Amino acid sequence: DIAKIKREKNTGTQDAHVRTTLDGVTAEELSRKTFPPLQWVIEGILPEGSYMLSARPKVGKSWLALQICVGVAYGEPVLSREVKPGIAIYLALEDNHRRLQSRLRKLRPLGYDTPSLRLYTKWRRFN
Repeated sequence: DIAKIKREKNTGTQDAHVRTTLDGVTAEELSRKTFPPLQWVIEGILPEGSYMLSARPKVGKSWLALQICVGVAYGEPVLSREVKPGIAIYLALEDNHRRLQSRLRKLRPLGYDTPSLRLYTKWRRFN
C-alpha cells in the first residue's frame, strides 16, 4: 500500500525495482527531456502502444477494437484515417473462436487469412 511504500522510501528499505518505478520526476527534469515524434497507428487518433477500451455494455467496444486490429493487420484505413500496417494482437477474452470467425467474416467478407492478426480468447491473469 502507499503508506508502506512511503515509510520504506523514508527509511531507505525499498527494493531497487520499487524505487525506480515509483520515483517521480521534477518539472525541471521533465522540461529538459526530449521525446521522439509519436508514431501513429491511426493517424491523429491512436498512437502506438497498448490500449484498453472502456464503456457501457453493448456500445460496440469489441467491434471497434476488432475493426482497428483488422485495419492494422491489413494496413487499411479505419475511421477514414490512414493506418500504419503492423502486427495486431486482439484479446477477445469474452468471446470464442466461432464468434470471432463470424465477426471477421462480416468485417472482411473476401477473406481475413493473415498472420498479422493474432487473436486470443484466453490470457494469463495479471497479478
